[in-house]
Amino acid sequence: MNDNKKYRLFLDDVRRPETTFSYMELPIYNEPNWIIVKNYYAFITLIQNKGIPEVISFDHDLGIGATEKWKDVIGYKGIYKISDLGRVIIIKKCKGTQGDNILTPIKNESGLCVTLRNQGNDIQKKSIDWLVKHSY
Repeated sequence: MNDNKKYRLFLDDVRRPETTFSYMELPIYNEPNWIIVKNYYAFITLIQNKGIPEVISFDHDLGIGATEKWKDVIGYKGIYKISDLGRVIIIKKCKGTQGDNILTPIKNESGLCVTLRNQGNDIQKKSIDWLVKHSY
């Protein structure tokens, strides 16, 4: 399973190691032996087959905007967006929230839900299914 050869793993759906060097200015990005994977599943499969790499470079925005379509959440325009994959992101801070974060849903009796706050600081739990259905 593990061939014990040293390798560098570069996880990014858009960039390559040499283009990353242009803004990171770290010489390692110009070195050889990078294996490039473009998604989580390829990342996991490679590690399962080759073992833990010597170095891993993680994408800071993996998949965001690349294939997902985003729309405003009904009743929360300008505060939250939901993707066609069911991910909810905060785009404007309200009291008690942090901006530019993807919300982590919790599971309850109606399925996966997120807690949303509006500008008046009212809090509501909404199911991901309901949000997708009513936003698209």
